[in-house]
Amino acid sequence: NIENGGTGVGGSSSSDDEEPEPKKVTDAVTKDHTFKKTTELTDEYGNSVVVPAGFRIVPNGEDSVEYKYTETENHIPTVQDGIVIEDAEGEDAGNQFVWIPTGEINNKEGDSKGPKTEIKLGRYNNFTMTGETMPTPEEEGKAETITNNSPVIGSYYHEYGANDPAGTSYGNTKAKNLTTFLTNATGKNNGGKGGYYIARYEASYNGSEDQSNAKPLSQQSKGNTGAVDGKENAPRESEHKNYLWNNITQGDASLKCQAMYTGDDYESDLVNSYAWDTAIVFIQAYSENKTYAQQTSRNIKSNTEAPDNTGERTETNTTDKVCNIYDMTSNCKEWTAETSTDDNHPCVIRGGSYDYSSGYTSGRYIDSTTYAYKFGSFRPCLYITK
Repeated sequence: NIENGGTGVGGSSSSDDEEPEPKKVTDAVTKDHTFKKTTELTDEYGNSVVVPAGFRIVPNGEDSVEYKYTETENHIPTVQDGIVIEDAEGEDAGNQFVWIPTGEINNKEGDSKGPKTEIKLGRYNNFTMTGETMPTPEEEGKAETITNNSPVIGSYYHEYGANDPAGTSYGNTKAKNLTTFLTNATGKNNGGKGGYYIARYEASYNGSEDQSNAKPLSQQSKGNTGAVDGKENAPRESEHKNYLWNNITQGDASLKCQAMYTGDDYESDLVNSYAWDTAIVFIQAYSENKTYAQQTSRNIKSNTEAPDNTGERTETNTTDKVCNIYDMTSNCKEWTAETSTDDNHPCVIRGGSYDYSSGYTSGRYIDSTTYAYKFGSFRPCLYITK
């Protein structure tokens, strides 16, 4: 406290006894709690979440909440419960994403896992939890990872960056900027932002008359979220806004996701294998479902409540929802940016689809670049870049 009379080596002044005024960030939000600039907050346990400019936090289980952001008290949900944000600007506002924390996470008091849990950003082959022991990734997600020499998951599966010459002959899409994603989505203890976002829902149509320039929505589909609405396939015509976006190739799904946002501080892309796998690890760590990686649509509530022989889905609240994320297994398989080494089937699709017992959450499957079908959809991811 040299400026106020202290010596810098143990000296003091009367100002040392005063409590510092908490740093308020209320100036960073608008009246509807939308952030004017990309802002890092902490929950009550000291875990970080970075909210992009133009987004706001959606309260868990409340219609409204009085936000009073300070350094020491942020009235936000805890990261373990799945923090949901939504965009509040633009014609298609209301798209929601869930924060997937990475690195060391401070647990709630009395948590059986102990005071901290480390979730490693990575590509996983074995998701099994032994007690509260976290699974080990096959490949940890670090920016210096040389993707061309990375382990093959199973017999086929790589994750190549857009600038990686490997995998270019197959004709499938690759992650937009894998190095940037790995740099920023990893834990703060590894120099990253401490997490990334995955879309809360599978993509749905935005109702654009010009489908060539249409952008996906991350919003709850109308009626139910199924690829089948009880009578017919979900309509794919452009005027059917908010219906599930199925019948799309991997390449088209990637282009739609990459064009979703053009923010200065964040990017959108088709979900990659690191983002998909780490979300499963997070869900298993902080939900009651410790075997979520192996879940199929046949062992969740929504399937058992469906009328016999109708293929009809029940309302969204009874579908596959964990940590505020919907339908990674129970509705449609979803395209990812992962690459198969099968020349004829280079596109990788993940998860399970409705009423399909052999498709499960962590499953990897291969398809061609021209393949599009009613039980295939996609999911964007969002990550901070600055």
